[in-house]
Amino acid sequence: MNPGASARRGMKIFYVYYALLYMINACSAVFSIYFQSIGFSVAQIGQILAVGSAVSLLAQPIWGKAGDRAKSKIRVVQLLALLLVLVVAAMPFSGSYGYVLLVFTLFFFLVIPLIPMTDALTIEYMDRTGGHYSVVRACGPLGFGLISLTLGPLLNGRPTYVFYLLVAILALVALLGFKVPSLPHTPLPEGALPKRAPMRDLFKDKGLLLLLGFLVLMQISHNFYAAFEAVFCSDISGGDNNLIGYSMALCSVSEVIFLLFADKLWRAIGTRKLLLISSAFMMLRYFGLALVAQPAMLLVMDMTHAFCFAATTFALARYIARSVVPELQISGQMLVWVLAQSFAKIVSTLFGGMLVDAMGGIQPVFWIAGGLVAAAAAAFILLSKKVKDPEQEWLALHI
Repeated sequence: MNPGASARRGMKIFYVYYALLYMINACSAVFSIYFQSIGFSVAQIGQILAVGSAVSLLAQPIWGKAGDRAKSKIRVVQLLALLLVLVVAAMPFSGSYGYVLLVFTLFFFLVIPLIPMTDALTIEYMDRTGGHYSVVRACGPLGFGLISLTLGPLLNGRPTYVFYLLVAILALVALLGFKVPSLPHTPLPEGALPKRAPMRDLFKDKGLLLLLGFLVLMQISHNFYAAFEAVFCSDISGGDNNLIGYSMALCSVSEVIFLLFADKLWRAIGTRKLLLISSAFMMLRYFGLALVAQPAMLLVMDMTHAFCFAATTFALARYIARSVVPELQISGQMLVWVLAQSFAKIVSTLFGGMLVDAMGGIQPVFWIAGGLVAAAAAAFILLSKKVKDPEQEWLALHI
């Protein structure tokens, strides 16, 4: 087969794969509706989701090491998908709190590595075949948005139908894994052992630590908005459940548009400047909502959503692919997702709820969310002057 044609075929497979992976995220985002349908209180739902986030933190070193040492990373993804099929199929068997807590905790433990492992595979493949990782990843929010259109009717019919849909998606992920292209690896000399690198080596990179610190502070603000978005949409004057749907759709559209051009933007300015631009859009969003709480303002600010999540995680994924040793690629990608999704979510939901109660509503807390991003950006600018950026030399050669 022509090498060029083979590479293009491989890219198309990654397009479908990312759409499926983000469909999994969309389905898991509505688990709380199932919990409500079987009579769980808000406190119980919060406990299950909090335990899920905490388990994701514990899973990071386990799956990071497993992925880095596996001969075939896509086979690990397939195994996880198959295990998740069994777990999801078992979800509706019992409505007891202990059973649900156990099964959903296992789900969160197994699902967290899927996207980071695929990120590491995709970036390597795209860079070596001339493709664009950002265009492939744009299929993720596109898949998220498309599957979201089916979730409403499913949930209105019977919440457990979501599990059947999720089983089908996970089965496709496992089967399609056999079609995901692999890159040839240089064989080891006879008698040589594979290289191993301890995860602590990640924390020796001062540039990476600086970026991760900035990411966490920005994602604390973003996860506060994500956690209370539905309540905010229904609380503001003129808001309703339809506004929530419009808001989610616009957020997905903004991510797709950004990601189509993200690779070119990253190559032009690098990770640090992309994070600073993202922080400026985040401040615009939160300060804007703190000033004007109207449906129109909310929808306008939702167009900045891509810079609140997609841009930040994309930039860190790119940095790790370029700056972290191959033996720690999966651990590095896992670290980004766990910090952005799990740690930041725990902090934002815990303290965000306290702040909402203390300040009498969600809107005043947006001042704090915007202020946190502003303080983080100022500290990042000052510290960046003292920490060398290893990315710049590579970018200068590949513009």
